[in-house]
Amino acid sequence: MFWIDIDTKDDLKRANFLIVKNSVKVVGDGIVSRHFNRKISTRISAFLVNKLTPNQMTAISFLVGIASALVAFIDIRLGGLIYQLSSILDGCDGEIARASLKTSKLGGYIDSMLDRFVDFIFLAVLAITHPITLIPALFAIFGSVMVSYSTEKYRADFHENVYAKIPKMRYLLGKRDERIFIIMIFCLLGLVYEMFVIIALLTNIRVMLTMHIVSKAKRCLANSEKS
Repeated sequence: MFWIDIDTKDDLKRANFLIVKNSVKVVGDGIVSRHFNRKISTRISAFLVNKLTPNQMTAISFLVGIASALVAFIDIRLGGLIYQLSSILDGCDGEIARASLKTSKLGGYIDSMLDRFVDFIFLAVLAITHPITLIPALFAIFGSVMVSYSTEKYRADFHENVYAKIPKMRYLLGKRDERIFIIMIFCLLGLVYEMFVIIALLTNIRVMLTMHIVSKAKRCLANSEKS
């Protein structure tokens, strides 16, 4: 919590930035979000917090993500850059919602669902335009969906945030921001097949590690309760 007097437009800009910066998620961000995306998204959110609603920001992020897939048909390098931009903008709706006290479960639900559409469509476009990548592409797409499913399934079954409850989960690579950044790098290099192989391995190994970590944590909790 902080206090700031607002006397000028510059004061308002500074206050908006501080409010947004203090509204960033405490847990759940990947390495790329913490050290790169948030440095940009918070500045965008500070500029837009009094101009757009969280739902409007979600729609913009979604449309930019779809545009990245369409552009990838023509130029995968530019498509990869726009895909990364959509990842940065994806953090803005939550920042705006928390900063303006407009968070809602429905908004988070819709945002999560639209993210899955964007990820599938972008990877599907790369698989269609590079048919030789079909097998690793299928595993990469499946793994990408399963990463999100594994954490949301935990929330649904145990009614708690897995990253907050099990700190080890914060250090597993493969979150959405990390995947998109890797995809962008490999798109810029023109290494689509290699990208699909790495994403397939990264996501599916992460899901298996998630099951192991969760199982171990719940067994330890059960044993401690018995004792």
